Amino acid sequence: MPQAKEDLITIKNHLTFTTGIDYNVTNQECYDPSCLNYLNDAGDEWYYHNATYLIVHDILEAATGVTNNQYTNSAIANKIGMSGFPAHIPHNPVM
Repeated sequence: MPQAKEDLITIKNHLTFTTGIDYNVTNQECYDPSCLNYLNDAGDEWYYHNATYLIVHDILEAATGVTNNQYTNSAIANKIGMSGFPAHIPHNPVM
């Protein structure tokens, strides 16, 4: 992906699935730079891409200093009284 296009991608684009990263890939979980190719400008189109969702995990962990689960629990779940745990889905790094 050209650096100029990558620099236009915001956290909001990641959260709203409007990064412009090509979703027509073999492995939706791969977020190695070699797997992330430019398709269109950030913000132009919506489409789900699991790799861009996984990138948000890394951004959140780097920004907060805690794991995604710890942050979600403290910022959301504990405040609204949510409890329980998600079902484990084999081969899904999100769960």
